[in-house]
Amino acid sequence: MNKTNHQQYNKILNYESEGPWYKQEWAWFVLTPLIVVVFMGIGLLVVAINTQDSIVIDDYYKEGLAINQTKDAEQQAFALNVSTNLWLDDLTGEVRAQLSGNTAPDSLSLKFYHPTLKTKDFRLFLNIGPNGFYYGQLKTPLKGRWYLVIEPVTDLSETAEPWRLKTELHLPLDIPITLLANR
Repeated sequence: MNKTNHQQYNKILNYESEGPWYKQEWAWFVLTPLIVVVFMGIGLLVVAINTQDSIVIDDYYKEGLAINQTKDAEQQAFALNVSTNLWLDDLTGEVRAQLSGNTAPDSLSLKFYHPTLKTKDFRLFLNIGPNGFYYGQLKTPLKGRWYLVIEPVTDLSETAEPWRLKTELHLPLDIPITLLANR
């Protein structure tokens, strides 16, 4: 095959070299998604190694037993006809609760649970005031979705069954929150 035939053969196959591979558009079209996937994978691996999943429960057996106690406390709240009106002042941080039903503890425990970040969970104690309302103070304003659980603070020597009210809400709110006992 002489040089002329070889050039014609390459032209027919459109196989003439247009430069190095990295200057070809088709090479970058194929390689770009692969490069992006590799860097995203490395980024996700770093995040997975450096953070801890706080949502996962370590002791499932203990949590399973606690469900029965929770159900009993909710049924006790229904039996005592317990309900609470709760005001959260976003500006001052004041928390005020009005309890009704067949119970009158000296103080209440108001637990705030963040749905995804366990480190944001906290408990606030509400003490009864002279007018029958329970008062407490938030350290910082709350925003977003929260689970609230309100329970009486009882001594271990008391024989009364504990009760419990719970709800889910999106803060901040300008209206009072009513927590009712569910059957």
